[in-house]
Amino acid sequence: MIPVTTTALVVSNDLILRSETRSALSELEVACTCCEFGGLDRNIGSTKFDCIFLDFHPSDIALRALERVRSNRLNRYTIIFAISDSVCEGTVGVSYTIPRSAEFQVSLKRSFISAQSLVLGEKRRHHRHSVDLKVSCICGDRITEARMTDLSERGACLECSLPALIPILQVSFALPGTRYQIQAEVKVAWRESGKAGVQFLSISESCRTALRDWLAIRVSELSLQKDAPLDLMPL
Repeated sequence: MIPVTTTALVVSNDLILRSETRSALSELEVACTCCEFGGLDRNIGSTKFDCIFLDFHPSDIALRALERVRSNRLNRYTIIFAISDSVCEGTVGVSYTIPRSAEFQVSLKRSFISAQSLVLGEKRRHHRHSVDLKVSCICGDRITEARMTDLSERGACLECSLPALIPILQVSFALPGTRYQIQAEVKVAWRESGKAGVQFLSISESCRTALRDWLAIRVSELSLQKDAPLDLMPL
């Protein structure tokens, strides 16, 4: 099993600022990618980041970059830190402001630690956890058995032979280690070689809470495994 790693994108035309940010994040065991504003679209178009550190100098370029992130399919909900000489929390889309000062790296670490619950929440929503579960797929009077191979808060991957004309159906499966039988209406998002990706459309509040709690525990367990000795890591 591969341990979960927190990922960050640092966007700035200032080479020194990028270096200082990368250094501080590496001490927090965050995998960091750095680019200039010209490389933003390429990075957010191919990778889902847990957080983005955006240099707000110059502010007009940064605001346009912020709009592109918030309209990006992969990173629209990513936690964004603004690195700025002024407070930017009032700016739509900015979660935290890190002041540019002599104590920049200290402030960055403090802000990131404060935001960890938000970062983990977004990771939980998007990270797919490998599972091996029996699933009942219900469409009208027809019930098809399938296997679930991964699960996230937003959807799952099923191994099945669903008819191509069925876009929406009901699924039912037992959440491992709990008493909950999750039932949800799902939309078939893609199909490929006997597999189908489904997106949760409608799910009861109790089932959603149970799923969120289960996923949060899985994320915490995987994060702790980063620090386990290599020979003790499960395969």
